[in-house]
Amino acid sequence: MSKNKGKKEKKEKITYVDDGSTIVDMSATKNPTKSVKKETTQNNNQYYSPVGNTFKDKARTYFKAVKQMLIPMFVTMLFLCVAFLILYFLF
Repeated sequence: MSKNKGKKEKKEKITYVDDGSTIVDMSATKNPTKSVKKETTQNNNQYYSPVGNTFKDKARTYFKAVKQMLIPMFVTMLFLCVAFLILYFLF
């Protein structure tokens, strides 16, 4: 019989060491500050808004996404209509 039957074993604490091999600097991903705001306005980054998205930005993003889906939607609808007509005239 073992002596430690009723006792739980302690887990070893894992220590992570930063070796500096990150791909992207993630320091600006925290809450936006004035320094981040000044930095992004100087770079004229149109895809990042430190203040938040406005309704205009959200609407623009929505309509761009819908515009990209129009052609595949029409191709799918055309395929379904042709399939329906073929089956309708055969049966």
